[in-house]
Amino acid sequence: MSRSLRFQRSWIAIGMALTSAVVALSLIAVGQAVPVAGGDKVSHLLAYGALTFWWGMVYPQQRWRWAAVLMLLGVVLELAQALTPYRTLDYQDMLANGTGIALGLLLLATPLSGLLARCDQLLSDRFAPRQP
Repeated sequence: MSRSLRFQRSWIAIGMALTSAVVALSLIAVGQAVPVAGGDKVSHLLAYGALTFWWGMVYPQQRWRWAAVLMLLGVVLELAQALTPYRTLDYQDMLANGTGIALGLLLLATPLSGLLARCDQLLSDRFAPRQP
């Protein structure tokens, strides 16, 4: 998509909030793990897949750069967890993050990649000043 998003700053703010939530949830003490076998890995996959998909829709020309940044973020967060007394380093979490990123990139290769642009257009049509 070559057209810039009208609500670009809002979409960036939402992306920053989502990314901040992943960072915070990765570093805080968690009372109870996901009660499903492998649920933790599914959480990593979904979180990083969603972030990759989101940032890839906001910056479609830079989707690979965002994928690399998110992979680096996942590795750094896992290393940071090793420095806390209540979290541990888990290489399988890194693998789940990478798998989620790959799935996000795959979604960006489908017609779903236009979802944010379509929402942006609908909002733009709804809130655009009316011509006399």
